[in-house]
Amino acid sequence: MKKQIIYTDHANIKKDNVQGKVQEKVLNDFITRAEEECKTTFTDEEKVELKNNAEGFLRAYLKKFYQFPNASDEFNIQALGVDLNSLTNQFKGKAKNWNKYPYQIKEGLFTLDTEAIEKRYTKYTSNEFQSDAVELANDLIKLVEKGIEKGIINTDPQTSIKIAEAFRFLALDTYSTGEKHHNLAPSPSITRLPKLENAYILQKRKKQEV
Repeated sequence: MKKQIIYTDHANIKKDNVQGKVQEKVLNDFITRAEEECKTTFTDEEKVELKNNAEGFLRAYLKKFYQFPNASDEFNIQALGVDLNSLTNQFKGKAKNWNKYPYQIKEGLFTLDTEAIEKRYTKYTSNEFQSDAVELANDLIKLVEKGIEKGIINTDPQTSIKIAEAFRFLALDTYSTGEKHHNLAPSPSITRLPKLENAYILQKRKKQEV
């Protein structure tokens, strides 16, 4: 079965791209500061560990350079001139924000993974019922658009609502017509989309096939 796009949440894609870009700078600034504190340049793999668990990674990393094996960790870290407490506090305050977004490393820097964000907010068909529903919806859209173009179908609010009800009957009340933005389904609610996967709908269809 070929997967088809049910909808793409462009609003959230745009929001995450903007906010994720802000956190991209925050994350890279933190990595730079950690490198300056530790007087080193971390590998890409080390940067990923630092991004995910700064305190655990830094304690393990710094232990390799202890000068006083019989002294405490805190004493050795202070002797190395690393302000681990400050780095840990910065990480705890910032990580929860950058962890909301996907990143990949390019040329030593974390960059926002915009493709992953688009995939996150794109809903695809996952069974034949959904594929049939989307195909039928697309056919209906073409027919309605043709009817509007020829002046056969009114475009007043009441007619739009009735057309939208037809899409709701197809369990596609949140179906969006993409870039055209006409009012076949006014005020679509993304949260209602799981109706497409609802077991009741699938069971109902199976009963009809019997």
